[in-house]
Amino acid sequence: MQETEFLQRVKDAAISLLRTKGVFDDIIDEIHGGKMIRPKTIYTLVSSLGDGNAETIVPLAASTELVHLASLFHDDVI
Repeated sequence: MQETEFLQRVKDAAISLLRTKGVFDDIIDEIHGGKMIRPKTIYTLVSSLGDGNAETIVPLAASTELVHLASLFHDDVI
């Protein structure tokens, strides 16, 4: 799986989870506009270790991005 396809799957997984939980669309917009540095780092690490199946780490990368996004929103509120 190429990095571009991996990042798209991460975005799709994160958005799917947010829609399931009924979160507002402006949060979903943040995912579309994000740089996805954390998922890129995870992808690069797994690729360098030789794991040919990046599909298995999509949930990890999506949850990492969602935790980061939550920390940004929390920082704005506090």
